[in-house]
Amino acid sequence: MASLKELSARVRTMPSQGAATTYGELRVHTQPARGAPSFLALKAGDKVDVLANLTAPRSDTRRQPLVPPAPKQPKKPAQKSAKPAKYPPRPCPSFRGPRPIGWASPRPIFSDEPAPDAAAESLPPAAPTPTDDWSLVRTAGGQAGWALTRALSMAIPDEVAQYAEGHRIVSYFALGEIADGDQKKQQWLWTTIGGGTQPYDFDSFRVFVWSNAPPPL
Repeated sequence: MASLKELSARVRTMPSQGAATTYGELRVHTQPARGAPSFLALKAGDKVDVLANLTAPRSDTRRQPLVPPAPKQPKKPAQKSAKPAKYPPRPCPSFRGPRPIGWASPRPIFSDEPAPDAAAESLPPAAPTPTDDWSLVRTAGGQAGWALTRALSMAIPDEVAQYAEGHRIVSYFALGEIADGDQKKQQWLWTTIGGGTQPYDFDSFRVFVWSNAPPPL
């Protein structure tokens, strides 16, 4: 709870990258991980401010136990019996002459096993670690947490969102209004990114303005 309060206080003055909404129930987590505790569930149509984006490996977060485990009791050393054995152990044989036929050397000089480097090269490449895109969101009540980015939809008007052409809108900002008769039209700046995981936040940006000029003949 102290960490959540600290996060909410830290993001209170962060600028928004745009409002986003969700089409169904979406859980908000304390950390960008699926296994992190969820403290809030967004309903369909709820709007939140997107503050930051992060790509994190898909791994389970270990939770600290609420009740500390019981301390381990030190093991008592086994007491050795002072009673002598009935039969003394046989002495280890000593071979100082030529070894008999069939004697196996503990370290063979010639071996068909590949060298350690060759064995490592023959192994198949490790599978890439799956990742998830997370968004730091802030609710209207000031609560902050992490939600899956793919479950959020940026709430830019459809008349502009239709030009995304399959790219994901990362952020958008209003640049001002322009009057067209009795109507007021908003001008927008947005950033988008293509599919897949990228090492950057966006790969293109666009500016949309409303023109009052008559259409060409």
